[in-house]
Amino acid sequence: MRRVGAILLAAVMITTPMASALPTPGLFGEEARTVTGRLFPEAMETNDFASLEDALDGLETLEEENPDLVTYHEIGPSYGWDNAAGGHDTFPTFAVTVTNEASTVPEDEKLNVLFMLSIHGNEKGGREGGLRVIEDFAKATNDETDTGVATEDRLAMLDYTRLIFLFPNPDGWTHEQAEYRQNDAEYLSVAGVETQNYVRGNGNGTDLNRQAPTTGWSRGNTTELSHAALKEPETRAFWTWLTTNFTDIHLASDLHGMLYPANALIDSSREVQCVNPPNVAGEGEVCLREGNFVLTMLPAAQMEPAEVKVTTALAELIKQRLNANPSFAEWNAAPEAGAWGGEFNDWGTVWDTIGYVDSGFSSDFFAQNDGLDAPGVDFEFAYNHITFDNYYPGVSQRMNAYHIETTRTIVGSFMDVAAETFHVEIETNGTETAYVPTEDLATSEDNDELTGWASINDADDNWDWENDGYNATPNAYFEDRQPYLVDDGEANPAQPLAPEAFGSLDRVDNLVVPGSAAERILGNEDAVAALETFVEDGGNLLLTDSALRLLAPLGVVAESAIDEASVYAGHTNFVDRDHELADGVRGLARQTFEPMPLGFEEGENAPAWFVDRSDLEDADGETVGQLDEDQVNLGQVTKGEGEISFVGALLPNPSEAYYHPYGLADYATTYTGNQIVRNALDWQMSVDRSPRENTTDPSPITGENSADGEELDAASTDADDGPMPVPGFGILAVLSALAAALTALRRQRW
Repeated sequence: MRRVGAILLAAVMITTPMASALPTPGLFGEEARTVTGRLFPEAMETNDFASLEDALDGLETLEEENPDLVTYHEIGPSYGWDNAAGGHDTFPTFAVTVTNEASTVPEDEKLNVLFMLSIHGNEKGGREGGLRVIEDFAKATNDETDTGVATEDRLAMLDYTRLIFLFPNPDGWTHEQAEYRQNDAEYLSVAGVETQNYVRGNGNGTDLNRQAPTTGWSRGNTTELSHAALKEPETRAFWTWLTTNFTDIHLASDLHGMLYPANALIDSSREVQCVNPPNVAGEGEVCLREGNFVLTMLPAAQMEPAEVKVTTALAELIKQRLNANPSFAEWNAAPEAGAWGGEFNDWGTVWDTIGYVDSGFSSDFFAQNDGLDAPGVDFEFAYNHITFDNYYPGVSQRMNAYHIETTRTIVGSFMDVAAETFHVEIETNGTETAYVPTEDLATSEDNDELTGWASINDADDNWDWENDGYNATPNAYFEDRQPYLVDDGEANPAQPLAPEAFGSLDRVDNLVVPGSAAERILGNEDAVAALETFVEDGGNLLLTDSALRLLAPLGVVAESAIDEASVYAGHTNFVDRDHELADGVRGLARQTFEPMPLGFEEGENAPAWFVDRSDLEDADGETVGQLDEDQVNLGQVTKGEGEISFVGALLPNPSEAYYHPYGLADYATTYTGNQIVRNALDWQMSVDRSPRENTTDPSPITGENSADGEELDAASTDADDGPMPVPGFGILAVLSALAAALTALRRQRW
């Protein structure tokens, strides 16, 4: 075997003279630092993913060498695996914080920025990237030079910023060890997979990313107890640790992986194509396909305009940086059009991008008011699931390099946005707006008709998390926007206007009737007549959800032309993107509200109202978006001198069909839903972004290996952050020839 290795080594040295060293199987730690200068080498400088043992050993070294920078936190034990000797092994759930402990900024005033890494054990990219990022900051401190994400500017940010890297699933990580492997056979049919080295869940088979105590409907509240929040030791440990130790999380993210490049629009119509990609030899058929290599996903939460703006600013900044990164140029310019390649990154909601929603998502809990109340986005990295576990070196090596570089971009972008303040305003352009408030509340007191597990278990005695009381109402949507509404810089809030006061409609330009308030008008002839006069005299009326029923008494369409559908998520399929109601809506965007925070059960259970298209066209109405070709749920019609706009899936009443132990949202509009509202009312949102004031002088960060034993001054200066070098696919033609010889050398780990 050594003889084969020597021959192959010679071939590589001749074929790739630019290579500084041949990657070594499982090269990590001090041995790796001797060869590569890093405890956690770049992906192209090692032939394996980091094991849990590699990670713990390397982090211990980094903490010892950088006590004022890196801190390891053991949070609690995992569920664990049965071992070959008949015992049971558990592993540490842990976190690492990176901050300047010598800073004069009080610890409780630092900006906490959280990254959840590889909560699914087989989605390796997050932890692989996170380990390199942690070392980037240590190396930049000790070597006094920019390293990866750790520029001089960002080192200075650590005076007032604390990075929190959470490693939540050691069981899924340690499944690569032969004695812990289970159920490999069920994965053998997946292209690119020989055996499943890592697993999604913990040792109990539980998906830890369905375990967060998220607002609204919970799958665990019904019949699927495996999804009951906080059921597993890992989730109880890390959620308790976070909420106990950090009263304020500023930004948060969750890094995931997916099988293939994707987005929901592409996947619905295109099969996976298995090809031999250019310059990748020796591996047989590899499944690659067109789509986004990285998807950025917005959380499902009730968010005010400033929180939405921070979230979308993060998403757009990361998209621009990833798509412009020369390391990913080969992906963007893939010669096999339609088979693989495409724009590297795009963003949207989870449903916009990967086509599903569920309860218990960590990223949703991060953003929700009853959770961490931290804006942020989460990610899906392609070929970062069960694919290519055994192709290192080869395709997985290249993909791992992509994942690491992407993680660096994410962490750096989060730090850069955290260093800014956002002042958001919504300009009303000289218009006065009123809305009809609802009188109905969804409350935590009305629990007489519970279903599933909650119907036979007392709330406070049997739930791990304290029950959050709530009084949920869509009125909060308008109340939350009041501080942002201005007219030429002066406050201009929208006013609640009851139907009994419609005699004063001549004082407003815009009136919004949400579905929750429609019953206050339907059947009230005086109120309907006042509405009709308001529109005919030039008023602008916006109807949402079940308020579309008002189109009948207003004489636009017959009552029989209006109906309700049950959909997976509130959405509209845009058919006229040039219409003013669709102005500024992104190409990937369709979703208008999130169902889970509002208590709607996963499945086709979210309400969406629509108008029959032929009836709308008979009334000279305009179709902007639809559920299908006959069901218009976003449109506009002129009546007299005014206009009626309608959106059938935006602000539904929260559902009380299930018990909601972790609260219930008032509303859960998406960035697209919010954009439609602003378009309908002729509002424009603006943001003034400015550097965050740092009231203290930068403090030096010390490290054991600082040059000449001197302290490194981390004072901020402008520095461009370039990508780490990521070799192209061409080198894989050589490296993949090593795969068979090196597979036998892979280490068996504890």
